[in-house]
Amino acid sequence: MKNEEKMSYEELAIDAHRMRTARDSLMLSNANLKVENYELKQALAKQKPWVGLTDGVMCDIAIEHGLMSIDWIDFARAIEQALKEKNFD
Repeated sequence: MKNEEKMSYEELAIDAHRMRTARDSLMLSNANLKVENYELKQALAKQKPWVGLTDGVMCDIAIEHGLMSIDWIDFARAIEQALKEKNFD
């Protein structure tokens, strides 16, 4: 519609109705997302807690792969911590 044209009362009413409908639709979508987010958080809370590897298990894995340095245990712990943060924070 051109700027010079004037809208009739009916056109204004229709536009206002469309805007309210769009607003209501967005509000409903937002509410649905909040419910889905809450349900997701509840599902995640029900998951088993993080169980890390013991130093003994890490040593066994390192030995199985020919890694005899204690640095590999520190490296494994750093990876484990990064995964924990990525998945639980």
